[in-house]
Amino acid sequence: MNKAGVSDIPRIVDYLADFHAQSGLMAPFDAEDAADFVGALVASDDAAVFVSDRGVIGGAVVPIFFNANWLMAVELFWWSRGDGVRLLRVFERWARVRGAREIRLASLSSIPRSAKLIARCGYVPAEACYIKVV
Repeated sequence: MNKAGVSDIPRIVDYLADFHAQSGLMAPFDAEDAADFVGALVASDDAAVFVSDRGVIGGAVVPIFFNANWLMAVELFWWSRGDGVRLLRVFERWARVRGAREIRLASLSSIPRSAKLIARCGYVPAEACYIKVV
């Protein structure tokens, strides 16, 4: 497991394509756009992507909108076939080092096992997200 570099982007895009296929998300998957997005995270000082032989997690540290001094790490994608907790723990350590005081994770309703895993790792529900195609 390591912090991703440019050479890891093709493998990460494959993981994200696998995630998308399982997710039920409405937007079509575009591998080139995914590669560009991951590349921007890899190049950013305020973001990180961690990759293993079985998964990936990526996110950024940003201030919460109502308090610039309260930094939060926001998971932008997380997909694994067996390394999920290890990836999360690496992301948590990175977030703490970057000064984050909270971590926000998403769990798709189409993948119910992820919510159970997140709860076992000490996270509590904070809000619900809804999608409508327009």
